[in-house]
Amino acid sequence: GLMSGMVVSNEPGYYEDGAFGIRIENLLLVKEVATQHNFGGQSFLGFDRLTFIPIQAKMIHVELLSQREMEWIDAYHAQVWERISPRLAEDEKTLDWLKSNTRPLLEQCSPGTQSVSDAVPLQSVSAAVPLNSLVSDAVPLQSVSDVLPLQSVPVPRPQASDATSEVQTEAQKSETSAQETETDTAEQTETQKAFPQGTKVKVVQPVVVYHVPKSKGQGRNLEGLTGEVTDVIGEWNGSHISANAPIKARFQMEEGDNTVSVVVHLADFEVEKV
Repeated sequence: GLMSGMVVSNEPGYYEDGAFGIRIENLLLVKEVATQHNFGGQSFLGFDRLTFIPIQAKMIHVELLSQREMEWIDAYHAQVWERISPRLAEDEKTLDWLKSNTRPLLEQCSPGTQSVSDAVPLQSVSAAVPLNSLVSDAVPLQSVSDVLPLQSVPVPRPQASDATSEVQTEAQKSETSAQETETDTAEQTETQKAFPQGTKVKVVQPVVVYHVPKSKGQGRNLEGLTGEVTDVIGEWNGSHISANAPIKARFQMEEGDNTVSVVVHLADFEVEKV
């Protein structure tokens, strides 16, 4: 589960197999927030945005957006301008690029409007804007690609008439898929060998669960508890899967005067054999 102080990525995307993919990604800081109401006396979690970069308007069909969605984008761009523009005061070219790309969405998408985003190469922007000026000083990123705006790059689709090329593409995709499945299966087999059914394991990392019957709404940390492996998940409905937490284990926990049994899915690095 999420805990205050964690950093997560918010990355809505759309992908067409073998054609192209689009993803808009921001990093978020998880924090506790004050709300008018709560459940069981527990506070809620919210997010603070850590990365600030304009969303490319030329990727957007405004006719598909609601008024509320357009207002959200405009508010976000206003925040980007407020946070980033003071850092670019001595770089007129990049400041102009930022100003153009944080204008109201309808203004950016109006027919015949000249956008600075078309005139300023991506390379010049990335060279002119230090990475730490695009994100919170508290969270340095490792890759400029995490924060720079996406560019429209046309990807040619296979032509129906080019049967040979299309067959080769499908064969390559099948081969890649088979290789990935083989790798995942090998990793899964290693986990199954290391943690066979019935193995006693101890939780060695902070793992907070919220499904203990009488403690719902209150996290219970399993670190230090000893339990028993009941399964290692490698298939679902007859298909191979690569689970992030493949080890299924059962733990006994005290609940007042009673002892309850709780089943948890864990990653291999979260447990050790005892």
